[in-house]
Amino acid sequence: MTSIWFIAIIASLLSLAHLGLGFAIGLWARREPSEAGDARQMEIKRAKQLLECLRELTGAMTAEVEEHREQLATLSEQLERMEEGDDSPLTHLVIEVVSDIMRSNQQLKDRLTSAEMQLEQQTAEIESSLTRAMTDPLTGLYNRRALDDDLERRIACWQRKNTAVSVVLLDIDHFKRLNDTYGHAAGDKVLRQVANVLKATFRAMDLVTRFGGEEFAVILPETANEHAWAAAEKSIKAVRDARFTYEDHVIRVTISGGVATAMQGEFAEDLMKRADAALYASKDAGRDQGFYHNGESAVPIAENVELRETARATIESGNVANGPQAAGQSVELDAACAALRERVEHLASNDN
Repeated sequence: MTSIWFIAIIASLLSLAHLGLGFAIGLWARREPSEAGDARQMEIKRAKQLLECLRELTGAMTAEVEEHREQLATLSEQLERMEEGDDSPLTHLVIEVVSDIMRSNQQLKDRLTSAEMQLEQQTAEIESSLTRAMTDPLTGLYNRRALDDDLERRIACWQRKNTAVSVVLLDIDHFKRLNDTYGHAAGDKVLRQVANVLKATFRAMDLVTRFGGEEFAVILPETANEHAWAAAEKSIKAVRDARFTYEDHVIRVTISGGVATAMQGEFAEDLMKRADAALYASKDAGRDQGFYHNGESAVPIAENVELRETARATIESGNVANGPQAAGQSVELDAACAALRERVEHLASNDN
């Protein structure tokens, strides 16, 4: 009797689990297209987690059924040995019942094994769907959805722990003209090549994404100001120096960049707007360069990197703090040092 209850309970659990899974997936599948987005991605993740839990449960059930089957087999052997010296109807009845239980047990084990295989397949399918939903099919980079999810998480971390995060927006210069001149197939190849250059240029911890069209976005975790500028400048130079070809044509490709580092009280949308403003400033200034947004306006990266290097050298020599001391120095040099000192203080205040 205990064995029958054991099998019935396991079968009921499995049926309820599959019913719950079917109901959850059914709700997700019937969602309106307009409801797609972050909520839908969350449902996919939850469905995947549910499948994994069910697979683990099924595996545990299979192990228990196997152990139960072995115990029944041992009992059956003992009864068969008893039968040799006992021809009573009760003994035959017990043996018949045990045999029926063993057959039911084997059927349940087969069902559990089949269910486990189905769950593994469904888990793999959901994992594949989730990957496709977060990946740009042309370049293989993460897409806008992945960017939004990761940036929200990074901004939340910045607000809680003051962990710096920066965003770099990069746009291929004159991409429409490239498409018009060489065709869309050439444009697609250039997009893939630029994606490869960016992946090779940025760190493994950085999230490189295709933001849309010919625009790319990169999240730089634990990175602020100068380090973010340097990363943007490095990527711009890497694309400038790369060799792009299509059929027999060598195509000159450059990109423009906009950089912004998260500031206090800022949300993901605010950070992206500042990076976008910096990108437009780099386009307006002639392209093939980078600008960063300091919270008030967009400023050329190269100019400020050069100025900071000069400032550091001046500070290390002591000339900014002490002013010109050598005899015969001109008033113009005095004024230049004062201007440099003022500029250094301004840059330092922007960092804080």
